[in-house]
Amino acid sequence: MKKEILPREKLIKFGIQKLKNYELLSIIFNTGVKNKSVLDLSKEIVSEYGENNLRKIRKIEDVFNLYDLPVYKSSQLISVIEFGRRLFSEEFDDKKIFNNPKKVFMYLKDLNKIKKEKLIGLYLNSRNKLIYEEIISIGSINQNIIHAREVFKPAIEYSASFIILVQNYPSGECIPSKNDLVNYQKLQEVSKIIGIDILDHLIISDNDFISLKNKIYV
Repeated sequence: MKKEILPREKLIKFGIQKLKNYELLSIIFNTGVKNKSVLDLSKEIVSEYGENNLRKIRKIEDVFNLYDLPVYKSSQLISVIEFGRRLFSEEFDDKKIFNNPKKVFMYLKDLNKIKKEKLIGLYLNSRNKLIYEEIISIGSINQNIIHAREVFKPAIEYSASFIILVQNYPSGECIPSKNDLVNYQKLQEVSKIIGIDILDHLIISDNDFISLKNKIYV
């Protein structure tokens, strides 16, 4: 019988995005309660409360009385819910709605602190809100063709409506190469076939950026 991979091992091996909600909760709880494993406990809470109702919990009594959890487990649960609520408040969400190139630049302007060229994919929903972010390539992008499958695979997996590509130039020169323009054009052609628009491809330096969509090259 194949041994089930535990949530913490799954996180390390495959990344946080691959974990189900009850698996995330089991990592937070770390241990179960009497006669119930941490995974069973977490499954029951997510199943019985429902994800929408979990978001609404604001008092420790709500958890303690409704589910009869020990006080320390109730405290863990309500603390992580409140932490998530504060991180993803409306103000925070607004910063991840990318409806113009400057907002994208402000979001990723520290990219050049690590002196390696990177290509980042920002995957947005139909309201231009970020739902997933991925490093598509690290290294000298100009010497490699950007493979469409690496760009569009996360978009399909996370049901994104739009993609914004962001590429940093550690040298500080914010000028696109011929390869940049060729890659951008090829990806635009693929986007029309797949039906997921590439809204823009930004090249950023420490203090400046250019938009391949909005700038005309002669």
